[in-house]
Amino acid sequence: DTLVHGFAGYFDCVLYGDVRMSIHPDTYSKGMFSWFPMFFPLQVPVYLRKGQTLRSHWFRRHDDRKVWYEWAISEPAPTALQNPGGRSWAIGL
Repeated sequence: DTLVHGFAGYFDCVLYGDVRMSIHPDTYSKGMFSWFPMFFPLQVPVYLRKGQTLRSHWFRRHDDRKVWYEWAISEPAPTALQNPGGRSWAIGL
Protein backbone atom coordinates (compact mmCIF):
# COMPACT_ATOMS: atom_id res chain seq x y z
CA ASP A 1 0.00 0.00 0.00
CA THR A 2 1.22 3.51 -0.74
CA LEU A 3 0.30 7.18 -0.96
CA VAL A 4 0.96 8.74 -4.40
CA HIS A 5 1.86 12.44 -4.33
CA GLY A 6 2.63 12.81 -8.04
CA PHE A 7 4.68 11.55 -10.96
CA ALA A 8 8.30 11.90 -12.05
CA GLY A 9 8.78 12.79 -15.71
CA TYR A 10 11.91 12.02 -17.74
CA PHE A 11 12.81 12.26 -21.41
CA ASP A 12 14.00 8.94 -22.85
CA CYS A 13 14.04 8.29 -26.59
CA VAL A 14 15.50 5.56 -28.81
CA LEU A 15 16.33 7.36 -32.04
CA TYR A 16 17.46 4.38 -34.09
CA GLY A 17 18.90 0.99 -33.16
CA ASP A 18 21.01 1.54 -30.06
CA VAL A 19 21.17 5.35 -30.43
CA ARG A 20 19.38 6.87 -27.45
CA MET A 21 18.85 10.30 -25.86
CA SER A 22 17.84 10.17 -22.22
CA ILE A 23 17.77 12.05 -18.95
CA HIS A 24 16.46 9.01 -17.05
CA PRO A 25 18.93 8.09 -14.29
CA ASP A 26 19.26 4.49 -15.55
CA THR A 27 19.94 5.46 -19.19
CA TYR A 28 21.33 9.00 -18.90
CA SER A 29 23.05 10.34 -22.04
CA LYS A 30 26.28 12.16 -21.27
CA GLY A 31 26.02 15.86 -22.11
CA MET A 32 22.22 16.17 -21.81
CA PHE A 33 22.31 19.45 -19.89
CA SER A 34 19.37 21.28 -21.47
CA TRP A 35 16.64 18.81 -20.41
CA PHE A 36 15.56 18.34 -16.83
CA PRO A 37 13.35 15.86 -14.96
CA MET A 38 9.97 17.15 -13.83
CA PHE A 39 7.66 16.45 -10.93
CA PHE A 40 3.94 16.44 -11.75
CA PRO A 41 2.19 16.84 -8.37
CA LEU A 42 -1.32 15.82 -7.39
CA GLN A 43 -3.30 18.45 -5.48
CA VAL A 44 -4.63 15.69 -3.22
CA PRO A 45 -2.51 12.54 -2.74
CA VAL A 46 -4.11 9.26 -3.84
CA TYR A 47 -3.98 6.18 -1.61
CA LEU A 48 -3.37 2.91 -3.47
CA ARG A 49 -3.73 -0.57 -2.09
CA LYS A 50 -1.45 -3.35 -3.30
CA GLY A 51 -2.76 -4.67 -6.62
CA GLN A 52 -4.92 -1.63 -7.44
CA THR A 53 -4.60 0.02 -10.85
CA LEU A 54 -3.73 3.68 -11.15
CA ARG A 55 -4.90 5.09 -14.50
CA SER A 56 -3.67 8.54 -15.49
CA HIS A 57 -4.45 10.79 -18.46
CA TRP A 58 -2.01 13.33 -19.90
CA PHE A 59 -2.54 16.29 -22.18
CA ARG A 60 0.03 18.63 -23.75
CA ARG A 61 -1.63 21.99 -24.36
CA HIS A 62 -0.54 25.28 -25.89
CA ASP A 63 -1.71 28.73 -26.86
CA ASP A 64 0.11 31.57 -28.61
CA ARG A 65 2.17 32.38 -25.48
CA LYS A 66 2.92 29.14 -23.63
CA VAL A 67 2.97 25.33 -23.53
CA TRP A 68 1.84 23.31 -20.52
CA TYR A 69 0.74 19.86 -19.38
CA GLU A 70 -2.52 18.87 -17.74
CA TRP A 71 -3.12 15.53 -16.05
CA ALA A 72 -5.78 13.65 -14.10
CA ILE A 73 -6.39 10.24 -12.57
CA SER A 74 -9.47 8.18 -13.40
CA GLU A 75 -8.69 5.07 -11.29
CA PRO A 76 -8.92 4.09 -8.49
CA ALA A 77 -11.01 7.27 -8.11
CA PRO A 78 -11.22 10.32 -10.38
CA THR A 79 -9.33 13.48 -9.53
CA ALA A 80 -9.80 17.01 -10.75
CA LEU A 81 -7.76 18.09 -13.76
CA GLN A 82 -4.33 19.18 -12.52
CA ASN A 83 -2.73 22.40 -13.83
CA PRO A 84 -5.73 23.48 -15.96
CA GLY A 85 -4.82 26.18 -18.46
CA GLY A 86 -1.23 26.05 -17.23
CA ARG A 87 -2.23 28.04 -14.14
CA SER A 88 0.50 26.61 -11.90
CA TRP A 89 3.22 25.78 -14.39
CA ALA A 90 3.87 26.56 -18.07
CA ILE A 91 6.77 27.05 -20.49
CA GLY A 92 6.83 30.42 -22.22
CA LEU A 93 7.21 30.49 -25.99
